[in-house]
Amino acid sequence: MPPKSTTTITRKPQVPPTVIAQQPSEADIRRVIHKGGSVAQSETSSATAVVNLRTPIEVLARIDRAVAARQPKTSRHYWLLEAVLEKLEREEF
Repeated sequence: MPPKSTTTITRKPQVPPTVIAQQPSEADIRRVIHKGGSVAQSETSSATAVVNLRTPIEVLARIDRAVAARQPKTSRHYWLLEAVLEKLEREEF
């Protein structure tokens, strides 16, 4: 039978903190929370609006066929937006 080996268990060495962070007061925390802020916005994006469009099912089916035939693939939203912009350009608006 081999001799039993023993190991010593020690604690992980503690590293003294170099900078002691000061905890903010409860009043400071509440001030930050209630301060609020604005929503981040990209400098390159323009404002958009949500529009609900009601259309006959037959028209929507035609649009979906046109979208499906499009290469490269595009979304219905983008297809409709492109169609609106083409119409505005044709009518010089």
